Amino acid sequence: MANEGYLTGKVNFSARTDSGINVLDFLRNVGLPEGEGSYGHGHDFASGGSLPIARFNELLDKLGFDVGLR
Repeated sequence: MANEGYLTGKVNFSARTDSGINVLDFLRNVGLPEGEGSYGHGHDFASGGSLPIARFNELLDKLGFDVGLR
């Protein structure tokens, strides 16, 4: 889930799974370079963050999504 309207210029998002995939490890290995914002906190099966729109779009790209917020 992602919410662009909570903080101006930022996207707040969450992710969770019951598939056995460690969400924290998954997000750490995405390869998003250091920058503004925060993500990948929480526990093994639920995480999220708050990133500027451009960095959220980078994250989506790294995850293989061809859609981004403008």
